[in-house]
Amino acid sequence: MDKEVQLIAYGQNGKSNTMLLENGNNDNYQRGKTAEFKVNPGTWFGDLVKIRVAVVDIDESGEQTVNQTVSWHLNKVEILDEGSDKKHIFEFNKWFSKTEEKSDVINELPALIKNNNPLPLVEYKLTFHTGYDEQSATDSNVLVTIFGSNGDTGSRQLLTTIDGGDQFDKPNKNDSFLFEAVTVGKIKHVLIEKGPGKPWQLEKLIVKEGQYSNEEMIFKCNKWIGSSELPEDNSNIYLEEYQVQSSLFVDTEIVEAKPQTDGNWKLIVTTGESSELKEIGKMTLTVIGTESCSEAEMLGQDRQTKFQPGTTDEFDVLLNNIGRIWKLRLQLDEESSKSWFVEKIKMKDQDTNEEFSARLNKWVGVNSGNILEIPAIWPELEEPQVIEYKIEVKTGNEEGSDQTENAYVTIYGDKGDTGKRYFFNNLEDQSKFQKDQTDTFIIEAVSVGDLTKCVVGHDGKAWLLSNVKITNDSTKEYVFQCNKWLTANDGDKAEQLLTIEAVQEDDKESAEDTDKKSDKDDQNDDEKEDDDKNNDDENKDDDDEDGKNSDDDKNGDDDAKNGDDDGKDDKDNGNNDN
Repeated sequence: MDKEVQLIAYGQNGKSNTMLLENGNNDNYQRGKTAEFKVNPGTWFGDLVKIRVAVVDIDESGEQTVNQTVSWHLNKVEILDEGSDKKHIFEFNKWFSKTEEKSDVINELPALIKNNNPLPLVEYKLTFHTGYDEQSATDSNVLVTIFGSNGDTGSRQLLTTIDGGDQFDKPNKNDSFLFEAVTVGKIKHVLIEKGPGKPWQLEKLIVKEGQYSNEEMIFKCNKWIGSSELPEDNSNIYLEEYQVQSSLFVDTEIVEAKPQTDGNWKLIVTTGESSELKEIGKMTLTVIGTESCSEAEMLGQDRQTKFQPGTTDEFDVLLNNIGRIWKLRLQLDEESSKSWFVEKIKMKDQDTNEEFSARLNKWVGVNSGNILEIPAIWPELEEPQVIEYKIEVKTGNEEGSDQTENAYVTIYGDKGDTGKRYFFNNLEDQSKFQKDQTDTFIIEAVSVGDLTKCVVGHDGKAWLLSNVKITNDSTKEYVFQCNKWLTANDGDKAEQLLTIEAVQEDDKESAEDTDKKSDKDDQNDDEKEDDDKNNDDENKDDDDEDGKNSDDDKNGDDDAKNGDDDGKDDKDNGNNDN
């Protein structure tokens, strides 16, 4: 290739200088060659977010213009920050061309950063409405740049309309164009540049992120760009945010026109060099869509080696009628204490070229339940959130309630399920599932939304399960009551479907108030019992005292009676003396 390559890097705080990667005398861009360049990006622009690569011409004045005739295939770009030794790898694996199908001479890719979801790669559809005046058409070249909260798309020349016709050549005509870019986020303004030629009356511009998105932004213009007095001059106009009119609609014609996939996907997985497992025998993939999910598929059954450290594996995946991909579930089927380190994944529709990717840098093994879920990020769908679920399992308190074999849970919500998750690591640092004991586990999964039910099972002896409590990000708590024996026949698993008794924050406070009231009532009852007992004791003492006084009175009566008898005897004795 006899052209030059231009590189621009974008960060959280801005963008780099335009860095020219010259072909030079070494013919840096010949087939199969790796070329190295030292570049100065200029002022620090923060953590890397994306890069843009373009093939350019350089005229005698040194001005760089995008080359529209070249065909060049770029495999990947590696960027090393010599100050921090931080390396970023951008796997383009695409043509830079205007003649190859679904290709462009300008391409962007997002940076894949550990623990961060990359910005999605989207397709912008722009529809220009030329004005009604008889002279409103133009023969000029037109370029457009979209600016947003995440940067800009770079200047893109509009050459070929979607229907393949001439552009801007008639009044009262709509011309639509497509180009791919890393999303710019919330659109702020659009720059339209017109080269030399007839002035152009632009009525409005409609921008959609995603060709088949139901949401659009309408930039009203109703202005002439350029002038008939100075036809050789370049002209431009900014369409600002205040000119935007948002619209949400369903266009059945566009939905029907969307290219249909035959379900032929390619999964690309890169294993990190630090992976402990030198080889993986069994790995299954389940793809969960907005309408249904695929069967678990064993990856690479016909291969002797796969998922070796520092290698990239590709697998063909056939998906039928699952809707838009919502998430991927990779399950490691290895009886080993060692873990697999997955660096990144990509899913690409081979029929429509749609794709999503994620830089993961995660360990998959016993600590993660041997399962990894990866959310799919599409511009027209909400972004799935990866969260942690805290699961507390309470065993009953009857004799023989405990069990020590494998137990598992599947959590269901209004956005799907977590898949079967075995309870491997007990946070309580104790033997699992003992009599009258609570064990705590953490699992990571793409959020299943509001919980509706769960299934708990095991493959050991009879187990008395009291209840299961699941907490989602400490904001919502769900309690599943069981109080049943889970008994398995020989070689079978025992499972129990548990429906939900949801306890949310308000319910918790209400429950706490009820418990406090109940404790207070119990305390009052205890105090009342003590008072009643004291009263009984006092009454008994009074009765004893009354009994004693009664005996004294009786004794007094006896003494009086005895006194009368003595007097009678004295009288009888006196008579006898006479």
